[in-house]
Amino acid sequence: MQSDGGEGQRLRDSDWARATAKLPIACVDVLPVQYGQDQRVSRIGLIRRSWPDSDRQVWCHVGGRVLIGETLLTAAERHLRDSLRWRAHPAIAASPYFVNEYFTEPGIGEGWDPSKHAVASCFLAEFDPTETPRHQGDEAMDFRWFGLEELPDSSEMWPGTMAMIRHPA
Repeated sequence: MQSDGGEGQRLRDSDWARATAKLPIACVDVLPVQYGQDQRVSRIGLIRRSWPDSDRQVWCHVGGRVLIGETLLTAAERHLRDSLRWRAHPAIAASPYFVNEYFTEPGIGEGWDPSKHAVASCFLAEFDPTETPRHQGDEAMDFRWFGLEELPDSSEMWPGTMAMIRHPA
């Protein structure tokens, strides 16, 4: 069962499937970052997650859908909390720096999600340089910081993650 976020109501799987077949889903994507002394992004944090209906694992940003009545910023905070554990609270940018679209067919845009068409407001979350969050929850199987010169190959990333990395403010 999928939660729709409204007053504890739940959507039956068949209703969720019908909604995702007919409507784009509002999502937030969060890119954990650390800044260098030059105030530019120096490291990017990615989670390891399973590709839908497969044993394949890919590196991915944090994120997911926005619930009914939830602000974009609150959704970004919730997804960070659900996927990662950390000691110091990250500073999440007040507004999105990029909008990404995920289509069910590859090649239409920069993002691809075989399960749904989604429109994602993308946020940067600044973590303390001494902080190494740990993965948690069902989706995140691992977490790792990557220097910009050591990012995984795009074939090892969720389609759309590289677009977020190329567009940081």
